Amino acid sequence: MLTLQGTVNPLWFHDAEQLVAGSGQMFFVADHVDTGRELWVSNGKSGKPEDTHLVVDLISGTTGSDPRSLVTGGTDVFFSIVNSGGDRVAYVSNGTPTGTRQLLGTIPTPVDVDNLILNAGNLYFTGTDSGGADQLYVANKGTDYTLEQLTSFDLSSGLSIEQLALAGD
Repeated sequence: MLTLQGTVNPLWFHDAEQLVAGSGQMFFVADHVDTGRELWVSNGKSGKPEDTHLVVDLISGTTGSDPRSLVTGGTDVFFSIVNSGGDRVAYVSNGTPTGTRQLLGTIPTPVDVDNLILNAGNLYFTGTDSGGADQLYVANKGTDYTLEQLTSFDLSSGLSIEQLALAGD
């Protein structure tokens, strides 16, 4: 069980939410006066900066990247952010600045990423393709989380994917 011990300086961050734990780390989203809403990590030992800190300022300045839909798998956390172009895209982090990156593939990058869910180490989520249609995507663990598009819905179909759920074992 991961617990945060000690006192966290309230000037570091505020409004911590979306707490998820994985492999001895707790990831969460918090506001900071200098960075806006960004991803934070704690090892649960104390509130000292070496134990509880901002992972990386993904959008420079006070705007923040507004991470959402955090899910953990092993030592990684998956989430979506709003990039500098205003698109919500998929990211993965191991809790370090160099281990935090956008999920990419040989397909055009999906936007409006939502409904992140892990199954057997693979990340599934919904997003909007370059044609404006909702699609289902996967980031396969075996390919270093390279993105693949699983559906090819046409915008004219009017289909909208609202939620994903796991079934079975």
